[in-house]
Amino acid sequence: MKYSILSVLVGSLLLVGCGGGGSNTEGRIDGAVWKTSGKIVDEKGSPIANADISVRLGKVTYATKSHDDGTYNLETPKEYNYPSTFAGIIKKDGYMPSTLLFSYSNGALAKDVNSANPKLPLIRESDVIFFQGLDIIHLGDDSFQGSSNSQLQVPSQGKVWLDTFKFTSNLKNKYDQICINMTARGINSQGNQGQPSNDNISLSEDGKVGTYIVQILKDSDISGAFTNISHCFSLSTFALNKNSDSTIRLQINSQPASGDYDDFEMINVVGTLSNSNGVTQPTTSPNTEMNTFGTQNQNYFITVSAPLSSYPIPQNGGFNISMSCASAYADFGQNFEYVRPSDQVVVSGETIKSAACRRVNSDWPNVLNKIDKLVSTCGSKPYDNIGIVATNSMNNYSTNYSASNPIEWGKLQNQAFKNYQADVDLCKK
Repeated sequence: MKYSILSVLVGSLLLVGCGGGGSNTEGRIDGAVWKTSGKIVDEKGSPIANADISVRLGKVTYATKSHDDGTYNLETPKEYNYPSTFAGIIKKDGYMPSTLLFSYSNGALAKDVNSANPKLPLIRESDVIFFQGLDIIHLGDDSFQGSSNSQLQVPSQGKVWLDTFKFTSNLKNKYDQICINMTARGINSQGNQGQPSNDNISLSEDGKVGTYIVQILKDSDISGAFTNISHCFSLSTFALNKNSDSTIRLQINSQPASGDYDDFEMINVVGTLSNSNGVTQPTTSPNTEMNTFGTQNQNYFITVSAPLSSYPIPQNGGFNISMSCASAYADFGQNFEYVRPSDQVVVSGETIKSAACRRVNSDWPNVLNKIDKLVSTCGSKPYDNIGIVATNSMNNYSTNYSASNPIEWGKLQNQAFKNYQADVDLCKK
């Protein structure tokens, strides 16, 4: 990227409070300011007037508008503890938004020349704007320090971000996939900056259980610089009823690694609808060749991924049976720690022995019957190259099933009987 060192002015600066999540401060400060200038034009090179240019630092948003000739001047304070990189947004109704990038080093603020002088294309039917994700969003627990990758520009706004778009009947008849695009930094989902946190991005039908399609977020650049990230999803399961509209929820979660939630920032979250038959070419992504979904099971939220060529989505919708079986198997835990009745509590008035007797008589029959049905349905299915990520409030683990790491239904049954027999023996004492 080409960066230009900004000039320093001395004067008063008006702070403008505007949207983007979290509370902002309005006020006037005096002193030296950095001046960022640029020009905004459309795809034909014609100037765009009254575009909004803003950047949020801490809880304060600095904003301005473009002039009739498309030029603008954005002022930010010289006296500020800037992160090494940060980002703002350029937007105008009817046009696609654009990210404005900055860097700060050795007491000098610089703009990325290309992003400061963008060409904004008109919004098309296939474009999806996530208005809650245009301004900078920080997910995590605000527990970070040290490296340039940890120098974030705003306080945390929580561990979960979401927005929705309307997948209308008209769109369902034209498009069957969407690529979500954003600019982000600090993401350590897959471990290129240490222990992976498995941050995830998902689509669902307005948050309904059983409708989630989940992918693990791609890592951003290890340097802490903002990175363009794209995730592509099939929309086929949301388009089975083409005569009605659906509300599709986009959700991004910060996840913990060793108890510490990953802190990262993202800005300018948008989507591009496309058709796998070639009406619109999708953004190239490794995930387009993967079948991925997520389900909230009894013990874990399970994300399952497998090669689409080996584990296709059923023509009538729903989930691939081998992948569903792998999800059910993974829910018993990495070491079968959940092969037991869910209620292990000794309730008031019970002894340890009477609680064991209750489980033997009331709970264990359901558990054993469930496992027998799973073995009958799933015992002969293929599982090679199916990967899972399991997460709950206490633990998370991941694995990839293969010939050397098989799904062992017989071992599961043996563990279930062993645990059941332990309760039987305790009940007989």
